[in-house]
Amino acid sequence: MRYNMNAAARWDELNNKRRSLLTRCEKYASYTIRKVCLPDGYSENNTELQHDFQSVGAQATRHLVSKLMLALFAPSRPAMRLELDPDAKEQLAAVNMSEADIADTLAASEKEAWKGIDREAGMRPTLYEILTHLAVVGNVLQDTSGDKMRAIGLKNYVVKRNQHGKVIELLTKDCLEFDELETKVQQVVPNKKPDDKVDFYRWVRLEGEKYVMTQWVDRQVLPKNFNGIWPEADLPLRPLTWDLADGNDYGTGLVEDYQGDFSSLSMLSEALVTSAILASEFRWLANPAGMTKPEDMEASENGAVLPGQQGDLTLVNAGTAQAVPHLQATSAEYINRIGRGFLLASAVTRNAERVTAEEIRMQAQELETSLGGAYSRIAVDMQTPLALYLLKKIGFSLKGKAIRPAIVTGLDALSRASDLDNLKLFIGDLTALGTLPPTISGLLNMERVIKAFAAGRGLSSSEYISAGGGAPPPAEETAAAPAPETPQGDMPQ
Repeated sequence: MRYNMNAAARWDELNNKRRSLLTRCEKYASYTIRKVCLPDGYSENNTELQHDFQSVGAQATRHLVSKLMLALFAPSRPAMRLELDPDAKEQLAAVNMSEADIADTLAASEKEAWKGIDREAGMRPTLYEILTHLAVVGNVLQDTSGDKMRAIGLKNYVVKRNQHGKVIELLTKDCLEFDELETKVQQVVPNKKPDDKVDFYRWVRLEGEKYVMTQWVDRQVLPKNFNGIWPEADLPLRPLTWDLADGNDYGTGLVEDYQGDFSSLSMLSEALVTSAILASEFRWLANPAGMTKPEDMEASENGAVLPGQQGDLTLVNAGTAQAVPHLQATSAEYINRIGRGFLLASAVTRNAERVTAEEIRMQAQELETSLGGAYSRIAVDMQTPLALYLLKKIGFSLKGKAIRPAIVTGLDALSRASDLDNLKLFIGDLTALGTLPPTISGLLNMERVIKAFAAGRGLSSSEYISAGGGAPPPAEETAAAPAPETPQGDMPQ
C-alpha cells in the first residue's frame, strides 16, 4: 500500500478499481430500493428518480428487513449479555455476593443500555437503513463516531481487507459546503468561503495492532489533534457485509443471489404493461370509396340507424390480448420464487411492544434456516459494536473490568428472557412428575430424571435443586403411609 499520497489521490485510486461493482449495485438497487445506490449525477432538485416496472423487489426487501429488525432488535429484549470472568466471580463470592445478585446487577445495565435504541432519536431508523443496504447491495458502513449513529452508503467509502477479511484500510468521503464542517475544522482551513464545496476525508489505516485515522479537507491534512487511534474492538467505523467471499474487499447482498429472477421479472413486467396498453387501444379503418361516412359514426349514439354499407369500416388493434394471460402466469412464477427467497410467503410477526418469546424464536429459526447463516453473521458483526456503543452511552465502561459483552444470536437471540422461559418449562416438567401414578413413579430414579430434564432445558440442576432434593411423592402414596408411633420417630418417606 502507498500511504505517501494524500487522501484524495488514494480515494481516486481505490474507487476506480471498483467501478464495475458500483454499476452492478446500481442495477440491484433499481430492482428493489433505488435510493440505496443512486446513479452518478443524481440530484434531488432536478432529477427524477427512475424506478423499475415492478415493485415486488421493494416489497420483498422491506418485508425481510422488518423481520430482521424484530429478530435482532426486539423491543424490551436485550440481545446482549454482560458476563463476568470466572476469577471475578470467585472474588465476588468471597465477599458473600451470590451469582443471582451479580446477574441482577448486570441485567439492569443490559436493559438500560439496550433502551438506548429507542431512547436515542433516529437510531432504530438508522439500523433499519443499515439492514436495507446489506440486503440490497451487501455493503454498508456503520459509523458510531459522532453523537448519533450513521449509515454510510457504498458510494461514500472504500475499504481494503487482507486475505482473512480483516480491514486494513478504510477511507470515507463526504461532499459538503464549507460551513457544514465543524467550527474547529473551519478554523484550520484557510481561504474558503462558506458556500464553497469541499471534500472531507477520513482515512483509517491498520498500523500494528491499532487503527490510526487522519482527516483531510480536499488535499490538506488536518493537524494531529484531529487524528484518532483505536484498538480493533473500539473502532467506530465498521464496514459491514451481508456475505463476504474469501479474499474479497466487498461483500455481496441477497438481491445479487436472485438478480436473474429480478431481471426476468423486470422484463416481463415491462412486456405485460406494454401488451396491456396495446390490447386496450384500437382504431377504425374507413374505405375511402365506401358509402359509410366516418363522421356519422363518430357523432351517432348507441343504437342509432346510419346510412352506409357493411365492410366500409374495419376494426384494427394490436392483437396482443391473448399474450397477457401468458405473461401474467410467467410473472407469477418469478414472483413466487423471489417471495420464497425473501420470506414473503410467511406470516408477519406482530409489531408490538410485548411480542412473545415463542414468536421471536420462530422468527429467528426461520431467518437462520432461510438465509444460510447470513443472519448470524449480521448479528455478530453488527450487534457487537452496537452493544459497546450503547454501554458507552450510559457511561458503563468495560476498560479495566473483568466484564465482557456476549451477543446471543440465532435461536438463543432472546438473551436472558430465553433462560427465564427455560426455567418455566423446567418447573412445568417437575410439576408433571407429581401427577404420575405410584406404579410408574416408583420405578423411576427421580434424581436422574430431574437432572435429565434440567439438561434438556439447558439448565444446571445443582443451581435450582437443593442437595438431596427430589420430586415430591405422589399424593396417594403419602396418604397411605402409616403415622409415626412417637414424635421422635422418623418421618415417612
